[in-house]
Parts: sequence; C-alpha cells; structure tokens
Amino acid sequence: MGAFVFLYGALRFGVDFLRDYEGGWLGIGQGQYFNLAMAAIGAGIVIWAARRKAPAAMVATPAPRRTSPVLGTLFAFLCLYPLGIPTSWTQEHIAAIRNEEAMPNP
Repeated sequence: MGAFVFLYGALRFGVDFLRDYEGGWLGIGQGQYFNLAMAAIGAGIVIWAARRKAPAAMVATPAPRRTSPVLGTLFAFLCLYPLGIPTSWTQEHIAAIRNEEAMPNP
C-alpha cells in the first residue's frame, strides 16, 4: 500500500505539470502540494513497514490480516480528494456558463 501511495503521488505530481493550475507558492499548483504530501505519506508507510520486525513463524496458518478502518479511510481520501480540486479552466468555464444563464435571451 505504501509503495502504491508513494508512486501514485509522485507520478501525479509529474503529470500535474501538464494541467492548467494557477501557480502557487514555488510555482506549483494547489493539487501538486497534495500530491507531494501523498508521496511523503507513502514513503513513510514504506519506511515504517521496512523497519517493522517480522512476526515469529506460526505453526498454524494465520488468519488473513485486516486493514485498519482508519487506513482504509485515509487511502480513500487520498485517492478521491484530488478529483475535487478545480483547475483555473474549470472555474473560468463555470463562470462563463453562469454568465450566459444570467443573460436573458432576446
């Protein structure tokens, strides 16, 4: 999971250079800050998993491990939040549509 979150955030950071975001601090868009945070969280999960001690071998077959609901919720949030970040084109397009609707037809 950590590798996926890291790679997803890192690749989205690169791809978002091709999107039409308004530049923010350091010249990167609003969504790219989120992608950097996602990549950092993924790297943290990978490091945490690598440092964890392996469990002792068991004689019986262990039950499948269940993911914490908190991690599942965090994962869903990390995947879905970027979809709601509007680009400058989206905002301009919505404003143009609203202006057309506000003007009466002759």
